[in-house]
Amino acid sequence: MRKRITAILLTLAMALSLTACGGSTTESSSSAGSASSETSSETSSAASETESSAAESGQTSTEVTETISYWTPLHSNAAQVLTTWNDNEVFQEMERQTGVHVDFIHPPVGQELEQYNLMVASRNLPDIISYNYPAGADSAIDENIYRPLDDLMEYCPNMQAIIDSNDEIRKQMTTNNGHIWGWGQFNLPENQGDEGQYSVSPWAGPAVRADWLEQLGMDVPETIDDWHTMLVAFRDEMGADVPLILPKTGRSGNSMFVSAFGVGAGFYQVDGTVKYGPIEPGFKEYLTLMNQWYNEGLLDPDFAATSSDTNFYSEYLTTGRAGSIVETYQDIVPLYNSLFTEGEGEIVAVPYPVLNEGDEIHLGSNSPIVESGDGRRDYLTTAVSEDRLEAVCRWRDNWYTEESTMLFNYGIEGRSYNMVDGKPVFTDLIADNPDGLDYAVASWKYKLFCGPYIYNAFAMPEPQVEASWASISTWLSNNDRAEEMPPSSVPSDVADEYRSIMTEVNTYLDQMVLSFIMGMEPLDNFDAFVQEMKDLGIETAIEYQQGLDTYNSH
Repeated sequence: MRKRITAILLTLAMALSLTACGGSTTESSSSAGSASSETSSETSSAASETESSAAESGQTSTEVTETISYWTPLHSNAAQVLTTWNDNEVFQEMERQTGVHVDFIHPPVGQELEQYNLMVASRNLPDIISYNYPAGADSAIDENIYRPLDDLMEYCPNMQAIIDSNDEIRKQMTTNNGHIWGWGQFNLPENQGDEGQYSVSPWAGPAVRADWLEQLGMDVPETIDDWHTMLVAFRDEMGADVPLILPKTGRSGNSMFVSAFGVGAGFYQVDGTVKYGPIEPGFKEYLTLMNQWYNEGLLDPDFAATSSDTNFYSEYLTTGRAGSIVETYQDIVPLYNSLFTEGEGEIVAVPYPVLNEGDEIHLGSNSPIVESGDGRRDYLTTAVSEDRLEAVCRWRDNWYTEESTMLFNYGIEGRSYNMVDGKPVFTDLIADNPDGLDYAVASWKYKLFCGPYIYNAFAMPEPQVEASWASISTWLSNNDRAEEMPPSSVPSDVADEYRSIMTEVNTYLDQMVLSFIMGMEPLDNFDAFVQEMKDLGIETAIEYQQGLDTYNSH
């Protein structure tokens, strides 16, 4: 049954929101091969404030007994208030508590992979790296870059308890070769909200200009036909020259619109059998639809050349140029709303589009219980000497205590939060920052917004909790994500071949998707496109992805 937009407006009161943890990183003063002593020696105003508050409360600093080097990207929001994670109050507090100082090393923006590769090639490794080896953890272990934790778990009792508590966690923490690969970000279901009442997925979905729907007297779109009617009205009656913002690749990684035709934008699985969406018949239907919408002026004629950052999106959505977006992360929807003058506009989440009213789809954004992105998985390197292994592992395992879970998610009690009626409530440092920092930025200064700890995506001020859950529950309404791939990996002995195949496949796919949508390649040539993909080895890549039995056996 269709829902009127007025009901959506009542339930989706958006402020700031749950920011997708992954995403852009930005330049810092340390590069991958260099020591971070220069940045870590700089004393920020945040550090001074925290030291003063610690002194007032009677806390004393613990003498530094160990120094650990730690290579990790720095999120763009964090870089607005930090030079290094040493400026973050959580790590300052951890150093006081443990006596362990960390030299953080952050690669420059856009050079993460390049700097990582240079570091690995030189074998000038830090103690811990928060970055995935391109060929997979097993390959990194085989090549003597990362050291598995198999024989070190006695020093990681907190993480061992987490692994033992859940079969899915054990599977995701175990490589194909049976190794415990490192330390992860755990999205424990029972930790999402005060009582485990929320879900961290789906963390992205479609969103539209709700105020335009209200002015047009239109319902929230559900089907592809509904979307077409809405986009035409945005073009003709609201004056939008880009009714729908399409990613520059021509497809959403979260399978938006593609999933309406029963296929994924990439690899997916049906009853345990791995498939690759772009060579399936449903993908031709998707391309046909996008080509139609492109020809009708419902997409940006220059979408392939446009930027995909939030500044570009916000300009289009808040100036009346665009009315909907294909892929919206939890920080984007309220970010846009904060840019509107009150009453001038509002962006709200709407359900994933389907072919027929009442259909359910099975693909979309999904966060595994153990996050897989760079900056959310920590690996022990082979640079750590035998006599330091216990100290490094015990320090890292300390991230999973109850005290550290509160510290990472909420910050320091009495400073960034207070306990009220037995529940943590953020102070104005987070909820109404005196320096004008929004939640997503302030959280990198006074807590750790996200990272490889026991993560509570809903550790945020109550208005943000309500707004975030309103979006997620909308995206959950018709999408069970049952066909998403688990975070498995290809066998290490074929990893290099797989990467080589997929490099060629992705290059050709990117070219042809744009050509089909923009009409430079007739859709009658789709079968020839599929054959070329097979000639490039996509069927071999699919075969290598058929590792679900190995994954499920752990």
